[in-house]
Amino acid sequence: MNINVYDKFGEVSKVIDLKDSIEYVDGRVYRGNKFYYKGVGVPYQFHHIHPDDTTDEYDFIETCDVFYIGNLVSKKVFAGKTGIFQEKYQTHFTDWIGACGMMRMDLNSMLLRFLDTKPLTKRNNSII
Repeated sequence: MNINVYDKFGEVSKVIDLKDSIEYVDGRVYRGNKFYYKGVGVPYQFHHIHPDDTTDEYDFIETCDVFYIGNLVSKKVFAGKTGIFQEKYQTHFTDWIGACGMMRMDLNSMLLRFLDTKPLTKRNNSII
């Protein structure tokens, strides 16, 4: 399955070839033949931007009650598309819309440790 990556103008800037047949579940989650995937795209609906960044490129939806999240908007050039979008989903995280940010980069190493059944300990940041 091909995952489109869109630039800020809504144009495909890259295509990721995922060697699996996937089905959208919810949020950023897809189900494949053997695995579940997170961060391989979404059907675009909306995202958050800082109020000062609001332009006519966006349809304003609502102001968020949480001051640091910003306005909920829909970007006109992303409407009706599915994939990863090169704009942050929320102003305070690194995650692009439909992708996962840097804070999730350690998940693979943690999963490998779990699958290797070596318990983790906080002592000396080592594995027992």
